[in-house]
Amino acid sequence: MRTARKHGETDVYHIAARGVGQQLIFETDADKRHYLGTLRDQLKKSSGKLLAWCLMDNHVHLLVEQPIDVRSKTMRSVNSGYALYFNLVHGRSGHLFQGRFRSEPVDDDAYLMTVVRYIHQNPMKAEMTRGCSYACSSYDAYASGDVPEGGELVLGAFGSREALRKFHEEDGSEA
Repeated sequence: MRTARKHGETDVYHIAARGVGQQLIFETDADKRHYLGTLRDQLKKSSGKLLAWCLMDNHVHLLVEQPIDVRSKTMRSVNSGYALYFNLVHGRSGHLFQGRFRSEPVDDDAYLMTVVRYIHQNPMKAEMTRGCSYACSSYDAYASGDVPEGGELVLGAFGSREALRKFHEEDGSEA
């Protein structure tokens, strides 16, 4: 029996999905662009917002603002549609994602800041980059001032781009 997903007061959630057996879910940059495009399209259809993201080779971390009653449907649509695409393009079959996606509510600014840092530091913790700058994450957009649509909530929690950059320089192992 599945446990019910936790409902947050703000409709902001940290979502993570991993490849089955920790296998690759992205083999090319085109795969990552396809996943992000599909995610953005599905969120737009359901009035959701993608606030932060990091696409690693074998998993994803997302910060999404969307009511709980449509979030599961959106993520199921994105992940199953992407799995069909991936299997077709890469000549494979079977499950791509390990179980259902994880989801945790983010109900206050302090935790929101911690989660955003955790998402953006993922490539650095995996020793793929020296800092938070990574092509398949939202960090560079926030750090440069090119705030993603809906990202005002994130930037507002930090207060400024400089505060966001400084907070990201701290160790963020706690999320």
